[in-house]
Amino acid sequence: MEIEIIKADTPTVNDRIYPKEELEKAIANAPQPLVGRLGSSNTNPTNIPLEDIAFIVENLRMDDGTVVGDMKILNTPNKAKFEEVLPFVRFTPAGTCIVDDDNNIRDYKILCVIAVPEM
Repeated sequence: MEIEIIKADTPTVNDRIYPKEELEKAIANAPQPLVGRLGSSNTNPTNIPLEDIAFIVENLRMDDGTVVGDMKILNTPNKAKFEEVLPFVRFTPAGTCIVDDDNNIRDYKILCVIAVPEM
């Protein structure tokens, strides 16, 4: 299943702007597959509890200004819960970066993808 992860050059829910060039570099250097977790985007992307993992994302790529990837749901304890909320989630990348005074991102490293329920 193809999912949209983030739009380039568009403010996010936290008003950060991820320039297309930065996202292209991050995609090129991202580990693949990326681990996917269900939960809040306010968690540490470098320390994901195994019980939170619900999916992986492969074939990360840029498509018309949007980062997309192919999601595969894993057979984990979170599988049923994830499948239940899947119609109501937005996907967002999580990683490390530098944020400038204008909320533009640079030196971005994608570490995982988070499915954030919006119910």
